Amino acid sequence: MLKDLFIISQIKKGDIKAFEQLFRQYYSPLCLYAMSIVGEREGAEEIIEELFYTIWRDRKKLGLFLSTQGYLYTSVCNRCMMYIRHRKMDSEARKAMLQFMPEHAGSPEEEMECKELQAFVEACLQKMPERSRQVFQMHRNEGLKYAEIARVLGISVKMVEAAITKALNVLRKEIESYYNERP
Repeated sequence: MLKDLFIISQIKKGDIKAFEQLFRQYYSPLCLYAMSIVGEREGAEEIIEELFYTIWRDRKKLGLFLSTQGYLYTSVCNRCMMYIRHRKMDSEARKAMLQFMPEHAGSPEEEMECKELQAFVEACLQKMPERSRQVFQMHRNEGLKYAEIARVLGISVKMVEAAITKALNVLRKEIESYYNERP
């Protein structure tokens, strides 16, 4: 416990060696713990890397806690729950979009309908605020992870999550209304 308190106090002062020590000590066990919750290695690693990135980025605001291990495991658990919630929302939005798209655009009519829907979605994206659209397109079109988008744009991962969630909700509602208004 005293060793962890010392490491945290050194990290607060900007000691990269102390941070590396904390990272080496906890990275693997935290990854295994996250994997047991989210069920996938890539997602678990992303969660842990983002946690350590946040610790280093916000090191000056970092509190001294009695149990570093307890703090890290609680943080991982919370981040895993958020990850699962966002993954579920992404999946639901994707299903909502796919239910309106033809299975295969075989006939000219189906192809035209598919192109019309793609144009509609693009028009919806263009109506979104610049930042939301940019974040959404970086995630969907470029395949960037939330942490990567946050680093590129210089914003928090929470802001990235919020922008993507908002964009998906807007798109889902717009597509539903698009199909409800059609004859």
